[in-house]
Amino acid sequence: MKNAFYTSLLLLLFASCTANQKVKFNKNWSGSVETTVDFTDLYKTMGDEPSPTLMEDTSNIRKMDRLKRIKGISKVKVESRGRYVTVLSYKFKNLEALNLSGNLLYNDVDYMKTTFFKVENNELFFSFPNQEEMGSDDLGMGDLFFYNLEIETEGPVREAFTGCDTLVQTNSKVVVKTSLTQLIANSCRDVRITMR
Repeated sequence: MKNAFYTSLLLLLFASCTANQKVKFNKNWSGSVETTVDFTDLYKTMGDEPSPTLMEDTSNIRKMDRLKRIKGISKVKVESRGRYVTVLSYKFKNLEALNLSGNLLYNDVDYMKTTFFKVENNELFFSFPNQEEMGSDDLGMGDLFFYNLEIETEGPVREAFTGCDTLVQTNSKVVVKTSLTQLIANSCRDVRITMR
C-alpha cells in the first residue's frame, strides 16, 4: 500500500491500530506534541511479535535527527511504554516549527509543503493531509486503523467544527476521532476551532 501519510504518522514505517496525537498550545502558539502509537490490538489479533524497539531502525534514527534540527523544535523524545506502545514527544516554539515537523513526519520533506496548522483572527485551523499525500487503501485495512487528534488551547474554546466521525469539545480541548478510511476518502479534512 503506497501511503506516505500512513507510514509516517504511524511513527516511521510501523503498522498500528491506534495513533493518538495530542497538540497543546500556549497563548503565544508555542506548545508541545505527543503522539502515542498503540500496536496492542494488531499484534494480539495477528499473533505477530513487534520489533524489539522503534529506534533500532536506522531510517527512524535519521528522521529523529532531522526533527531535532528543525529550528524551533526541542526536547525530542522517543520512548517505549510497555511492549506494544511507542511515544514520540517534542516541543515547538511557533506554528512554523510545528508545521515543519508535520511536513517531516507526514510528507518526509524538510520544507513547508503543507500547512497543517494556521491561525486567522480568532480561529485555529488544522488540515489533514490531502488525498495525494494519503495514498490509497488498496488492502482495505483502513477501518482497522484509527487516529485520534486532541487539540488543547490555553484560552477557552467557543465552538469547534469538523467533518470527521466524532468531535468532543470541552472548555479548552477538542478531540477528533476518525479512521484511516475516512481520511483517505477526504470526508474528514479540516478542524476549525473558534476561540472566545
